[in-house]
Amino acid sequence: MAESQPTNPTETPAADTADSVPPTYENATSDEAYEQLAGSEGYTLVLDGCHIYPDVPPSRILYELSSPPCGAYRSEYSVQKRRYRLSEAEGEGEIRSRLDHIYDFKDAFYHLAHSRHPTVQIDGLTSTKRTYKQVLLWGRRSGWSTCDAGEHFRAKVPMKQRFKKDGEILWKDAKGALVAVESRAKRNQDGEVEVCPRLLVKQVLDEKTLDLLVACWAARVWREAREEQKKAMTWEDCKCGPTSAGRGSGNLLTRSCVRCQGKTSIVRRRHLVVFFGSEEVSC
Repeated sequence: MAESQPTNPTETPAADTADSVPPTYENATSDEAYEQLAGSEGYTLVLDGCHIYPDVPPSRILYELSSPPCGAYRSEYSVQKRRYRLSEAEGEGEIRSRLDHIYDFKDAFYHLAHSRHPTVQIDGLTSTKRTYKQVLLWGRRSGWSTCDAGEHFRAKVPMKQRFKKDGEILWKDAKGALVAVESRAKRNQDGEVEVCPRLLVKQVLDEKTLDLLVACWAARVWREAREEQKKAMTWEDCKCGPTSAGRGSGNLLTRSCVRCQGKTSIVRRRHLVVFFGSEEVSC
């Protein structure tokens, strides 16, 4: 991917000058980089693999995920915030960092209006002063280009871009004010990401709200990537041919998934395919 990479966390930003006052050791948990982002607007975050960083150099990695959301390799993800501090060693300042585990997200199943909607459960792992305890991100059965995080955010593709595969997604708050504009990932014919997803933050957000927005964004990207993988799965992706499941089984077939080498039971009736036990063929 031809993306600009963040600078090494151990390097001092070029914007720092000799006259700038470094943060004290006691204020190490209050990262100046996050405070600047949280108190401003019009900046863009890049989701590159497992890392999230600003697109304007000098940029440091701000968030790290346990696995690339665009790959949809896992069923549960963690969001960690990289915090930086300046430590003094032999009279010289050295920037060090540590990871702060702030959110986990995974699939959850709830019933809304007597019909099941795809849902992601986002769990805060710190004090309620810093993270929200639990947030549900509701998708649509038609896809994840539209999702709803209740009283926090709502995301949808504007009407004029609704029929574009890579149309922008608008993130708004509960009052309808535009918070951010998401540019979706672009893939090549092999399904590999060529252009990383980005999030242009349009509104001034406090640090707690920004962290939740990032978690919701990563969760939406993950679920959309997983849906795309499901649509791309064909019978040719299965290694072994159909085998009878036994007398009286009718149209019940068993296939082995190339990716996980496990078996998935499938029923075919009138060209309708139904998967038992899991929504997916692959892991």
